Amino acid sequence: MTAEEFEQVKECARCAAVEQIHDFIILMVKEGKEDSQDQEHGFAAEVIREALNRYRFESAESTIRKYVDWLVRRHAELNHVMQQDNTYSIRHNAMVFEYIVKKPMSHVQIEKKLGISDGTFKRYIDTCIRELADILFLNYISDNSV
Repeated sequence: MTAEEFEQVKECARCAAVEQIHDFIILMVKEGKEDSQDQEHGFAAEVIREALNRYRFESAESTIRKYVDWLVRRHAELNHVMQQDNTYSIRHNAMVFEYIVKKPMSHVQIEKKLGISDGTFKRYIDTCIRELADILFLNYISDNSV
């Protein structure tokens, strides 16, 4: 797949997601279900978690790897914005060690490397995945708000 073809596929996927979000918002307003947004966000986080779980098993050219790489890069870029959050970079690194690095590490190894406890590790992973979902939603919304 050429870079131009990839960009076309990416644009089609973005447009489809925007249409789905638009339709969902209209449905939510009609039905008056404010908590539906939380359910949708939770669903997005689970989709991202599944993509992260599959990351190491996907080929370098797979769509899943490309989207996960994009999300992880965007998350890393936000570190300078989140400087008031001392744990942001630790959360990012925990996610990278858990899902992205080629050679898997045990939770104990990751926790020792980052100087965090098991409970903190799990909480950081969950928070980071929610942040990735936020990045995904905010990107689609901001791309079409103009």
